[in-house]
Amino acid sequence: EITRARDHMKEMLSIRSSSNLFRLGSLEGVQKGLKFIQTKTPGLIVMVLEGAKTPENPFKRVIVAFNSSGAAANLTGDMFKSSSLKLHKVLQDSSDMTVKLARARDGALFVPGLTTAVFVEE
Repeated sequence: EITRARDHMKEMLSIRSSSNLFRLGSLEGVQKGLKFIQTKTPGLIVMVLEGAKTPENPFKRVIVAFNSSGAAANLTGDMFKSSSLKLHKVLQDSSDMTVKLARARDGALFVPGLTTAVFVEE
C-alpha cells in the first residue's frame, strides 16, 4: 500500500510537470483554459484544459476524469472523437493496473471506478 501510494504521487507530479496547462498562473488563464463538462454520471467530474502547443505544453488538450464512484463510467461526446486522444503516457506505464484500463476510443472515454484518468491530445 505504501509503495503504491508513493508511486501514485510520483506519477501525478510527473503528469503535472508534463504541461504548463496544469499550472495556469492567472485568473484570466484559468477562465480561458479550463472548462468542466456536465455529466449525468454521479461521482464523475471531467475537466478540460486547452491551450497553445509550446515547448512547455506539448498537448492541444488535456482531459482529466475523476471517477469517485465504485462503478466504471463511460462518457461520450464530440469532444472525445479525436483519434489522437489517448491516456497520458505516465498512466500507460503506471504500476496501477486499474488506471491502465482507462481509454479513449470511438468518441468515448472509459474510466474505471475509483480512478483519476488523464487523457491527452497532441
